[in-house]
Amino acid sequence: MWMQFDIFTIVSGIAIMIMAIALWKSVEYRTALPTREVKRTWSLLITLIAVFFFGYLTLPFFVFLPPGTKDTIVAFLFFFGAVYVLTTLNLVLKIVLSLKKD
Repeated sequence: MWMQFDIFTIVSGIAIMIMAIALWKSVEYRTALPTREVKRTWSLLITLIAVFFFGYLTLPFFVFLPPGTKDTIVAFLFFFGAVYVLTTLNLVLKIVLSLKKD
């Protein structure tokens, strides 16, 4: 069975590649972080990026999944996206406070 290369497949493939790069870079950048508290929050971001990456890996299979399964995957991606945004905001605050101390 040949996979169709429509806009969904192309955009999904690009998104998966970008998330793989983001995951790799997030692990790489962790060594440059200044404080233990910032590193702890950064580790949570790495975990969330990994969750997104594995969620994105399901995208090519969406054409084979029943609608209920698709909806569940998307709901979890939205949920973890919201957690990611909140964690990022907390991380930015910790970094700003860390810089103010210096």
